[in-house]
Amino acid sequence: MTERYDLHTHLFTTWEKGRYSLERQPRSPERILSAIRRAGLDGIVLVNFADSRYEKFADEALKEPISGFSFVKSSPNALTFADDKGYLRVIKGQEIPTPDGHVLAVATDYGQSVANWMRLVETSKAIRNNGAISCADHFSGRMGVGTGKLVENPELFDTFEGINQNYARRVLKPLVGINLPVPMLNKISCFTGLNWIAVSDSHNLGDIGTGHIMIQGGLDFSGADNLRGSLKEVLSHQEKFVPVDIKPNAIGAILAHAFIANYDSKIREPRGWLGQKNAD
Repeated sequence: MTERYDLHTHLFTTWEKGRYSLERQPRSPERILSAIRRAGLDGIVLVNFADSRYEKFADEALKEPISGFSFVKSSPNALTFADDKGYLRVIKGQEIPTPDGHVLAVATDYGQSVANWMRLVETSKAIRNNGAISCADHFSGRMGVGTGKLVENPELFDTFEGINQNYARRVLKPLVGINLPVPMLNKISCFTGLNWIAVSDSHNLGDIGTGHIMIQGGLDFSGADNLRGSLKEVLSHQEKFVPVDIKPNAIGAILAHAFIANYDSKIREPRGWLGQKNAD
């Protein structure tokens, strides 16, 4: 048995309909669960900054029945749903900016958050005090902790994002960061003792799952601590999971970039749509 999880998604967030965002429909629990299923995943970590977005999703998802899905159970850090193909899980996470770069906390509890802009050591300690998994997200990019800090302070993390598809799918990705070659990621893993993961860092439903991990045997959702323990166990053993990197189509990315630029300049900008806040 294998299970697939995307550990870094921003799918239920307040976001600006900026120059590179075409999706304008509300991100309801039904649409998010449907997107998880279409991507062939068993679950996601729903991440945002300290603004209670997971809590909003959980409250809305449990308020009334969701078409096509049934609610199975909740724990302090995850919700389990089901459809005719099996279980779907939504796990709470938080992306935390620090003066040293962003850090991802995975499997924090409902209502729990780590303060922004503490130093890296204090942030890692707060994540661990909450029992959560500490990840150096997009470490090699402009807002990451950088290779130097990761190599110098491996004890502050449980894993790091080797493949972040938010970089791979940007036409101007050198401006925000690039993913290092796999041989270099493997060298960093050997040096630090940390295994690297692939994530989508998706800000739209279409990119979910483009980076994820395939786990041998699955995770334990019988309780909050059991989930955290089983995920830490998986991430600490390279043979128990595989990072999955779904390559973007380069020609398609260029055409999409041209289409978006034209769409913005010819349609959205004249109508005053640029910069509008998403209602959800």
